[in-house]
Amino acid sequence: MNIAGIVKQIWWIASKQDRLWVNWVQQRYLKEESLWTVKGLNNFSWVWRKVLKYRDKALPFIKTIIGDESATKLWLDNWHPFGVLLSRFGNRICYDAGSYSLAARHACVKEIIRDGDWHSSPSTSFDLIDIWRALPAIENFHDEVPDLTVWTGNSSGNFSSKSAWNAIRTRAARIDWSEAVWFEGSIKSHSFMAWRCLSDALPTRDNLIHRHIPTPHHCVLCWAGTESKNHLFFGCPFTTDIWKNIYDLCFHDGATPSNAIDAAINLSFHDGATPSNAIDAAISVRYVAGRAGKLGLVIKLAFCATIKHIWSERNYRIFRNKIRSKDQIVGAIKGDVIGRLSSIHLVGDPTTANHHIAAKWDLQVRWTARIPKACSWFAPNPNMVALHCDGSLSDDKAGFGGLIRDDSGDPLAAFAGIGEDLSVLSMELMAIYRGISLCVDKGFYDVSIRSDSKLAIDILNGVITGPWQTLTLKSKIHIKARLLRSKEFIHVWREQNQPADFMASIPTDPSGILWEPESFPPELAILIKQDKEFVAYYRM
Repeated sequence: MNIAGIVKQIWWIASKQDRLWVNWVQQRYLKEESLWTVKGLNNFSWVWRKVLKYRDKALPFIKTIIGDESATKLWLDNWHPFGVLLSRFGNRICYDAGSYSLAARHACVKEIIRDGDWHSSPSTSFDLIDIWRALPAIENFHDEVPDLTVWTGNSSGNFSSKSAWNAIRTRAARIDWSEAVWFEGSIKSHSFMAWRCLSDALPTRDNLIHRHIPTPHHCVLCWAGTESKNHLFFGCPFTTDIWKNIYDLCFHDGATPSNAIDAAINLSFHDGATPSNAIDAAISVRYVAGRAGKLGLVIKLAFCATIKHIWSERNYRIFRNKIRSKDQIVGAIKGDVIGRLSSIHLVGDPTTANHHIAAKWDLQVRWTARIPKACSWFAPNPNMVALHCDGSLSDDKAGFGGLIRDDSGDPLAAFAGIGEDLSVLSMELMAIYRGISLCVDKGFYDVSIRSDSKLAIDILNGVITGPWQTLTLKSKIHIKARLLRSKEFIHVWREQNQPADFMASIPTDPSGILWEPESFPPELAILIKQDKEFVAYYRM
């Protein structure tokens, strides 16, 4: 059964999609009830019984963000940190609310909001007291924005079957070596063989004996040891010589970091060392290939191809009574790798290591040298002020800060604060919100808003939607920005935003910091002076 498909139908109902089936369900089954609280009967349709069965799995990922409070049910919808209040506390919670309007089972959230603020009634119920105490922590949209239902399993807040499946399925921890086997541009049959090897799922002779299948135990490549995964692929003298040849094709002397030389495709056979097991080898391949940039694809392809051809040679000798030499096996590995790369446009940095790979594998590579780019602070349009904003995140602190300066570069004010949301993006947006609020308070209505977070700027310019967790803050920024006469949201490089970066990283208390120019510390004054003099900064 397609559980993700059932969850999709649950999402349609919970988000009140304008669909014929949803309207029919509302009239036939829900009436004035909520999807989360409606009771089920055995004579209902098969699909509806499955919807009710899996609604508890979907509930944690369907959340309502409060806007104009017109549609969200106080007791029946999932808008509160405690979840669906009626399901958690029972029918008694409605009566404990006191007033007639709140006691109604279908009361809306708007009943406890007055002039944009939470306005709950006094109560002697401990459960209700806990519910009301949690209200200040709930952010809500402006009353001009309708309530919004979001799918929290997707960063955008929009539902997808893929995100539904990932949300409800049981997930194992990500293995460290996966990127050495599964990668873009791989040869799928080789990757599959490497995956079976690293998962110890190949029928090596030690595995067959473990399964009580009678078979000789010796290695058919060297006849000197027991055939196991680690011996066959990384401990056998025959395969050791193959790995040495592959190593010479991928690395020149001194090209690999010393802490990775004892494993994987670099193997360090010239020092007599071998990897302790296949997992160490794959982890090191991932590490070394990552350092090689785009030409790291060659290293991963060679690693998987070598495993595949070692296993093929083992099978040739057992089942076909055929023997290939080491040079023939290395040639087959090269043929597979070069054949795969012939259809890929290779681009790489002109480093010594990359030139070595290209020469040994006879590859056509377009070399691209990275040239530093100069950048400097630039003034806003005449009569505008520049608002520079930045967010920061450390192990124990999330902060934001910014600087307001006029069109000649002179500072007007600086601010900083701390946040509770441990997200850099949220801190970037909080800095912009506080900065616009400060501009309005000081009478600056023509503002060039700048941030070194391209994601934040793209969200505010409507290029992308952004994570659902930032929708409330995004709405507040746009509403506050309406008070400005003219505005622009501009992405700048970090080197052009150093004063704001300084403010975001300074220690502060919950009340925040607001400095006038005469209060600036020397370090900040120096950064501002360099910007005003249009000092050039270089970035790669």
